[in-house]
Amino acid sequence: TISGTSFGTRNAEVVVLDPQANATNSRMREQPCEITLQDNQVILCTAPEGVGGELLLNVSVDGAFAEAGFFYDRPVIRSFNIFDGNANGGEELSIYGENFGPFQTPAQIFLGESPCENARWLADDATINFEPYVLCLSTPAMRVGVKNISVRVAFQESDVDRRFEGKCGVGFYARVGEFCADCSENPVTDSSETGYVCEKEDLVMPISDKG
Repeated sequence: TISGTSFGTRNAEVVVLDPQANATNSRMREQPCEITLQDNQVILCTAPEGVGGELLLNVSVDGAFAEAGFFYDRPVIRSFNIFDGNANGGEELSIYGENFGPFQTPAQIFLGESPCENARWLADDATINFEPYVLCLSTPAMRVGVKNISVRVAFQESDVDRRFEGKCGVGFYARVGEFCADCSENPVTDSSETGYVCEKEDLVMPISDKG
């Protein structure tokens, strides 16, 4: 809904565009907003599929022009293919949600302080009806603990999600906030200090506190 004055009752045209779009990027080119109603104070139109948060809505009526800011909804994270990840990295992490955009745009994934250097937008999974998602092909090494995860896709950034946790795999140990250490290189016997005991190579056993 576009509200204003002096729209008239016919001959209006409305387009949505990204002023940063050019031939070298995947930002949204000019697209028409199909008008369904026009009167002197209101224009109703159906917004095209698109991406971005700093767009322009241009209205023209019989040679007169006006413009306003426009944005699509920001990405929203709904789920992951894994919620407990290996803190040493090297795993595929798929992030599912909404408003990831109807076409491919550059994607970034942040796992706490560790960015995924090879993130990408995809829409190739039949199990989710080919809805767009973002994929980290190989998670980076990260500190043990719950991660603040966010994605930047469709030229906007999501809110932070805190349901993913980095944990040490078999043969490694660490406290929350530390990188995993190899048991074979630095054997640990003090469970009160680390919460883990490396009894032999390739084995980590969690030890509970007293009581």
